[in-house]
Amino acid sequence: MVTTPESDRESVTQRVDPVTASIIRHGLDAAADQMLVTLKRTAFSPIIYDVLDGGGALYDRHLRMLSQIQTL
Repeated sequence: MVTTPESDRESVTQRVDPVTASIIRHGLDAAADQMLVTLKRTAFSPIIYDVLDGGGALYDRHLRMLSQIQTL
């Protein structure tokens, strides 16, 4: 990944090949799926472990969502 700063506000140009982007995206989705499994196993509320009414997401340091838990 090559980054080039454009201004003082941290805007950058990034070049990522599609294979690397796909691997990272699927890895983040797998981490979110594991968050759901953990949430379901450790929940004390039947609303969470039976109905799967819960949520979670992974964010970067700029608060941009990277991946979100997918529930049924």
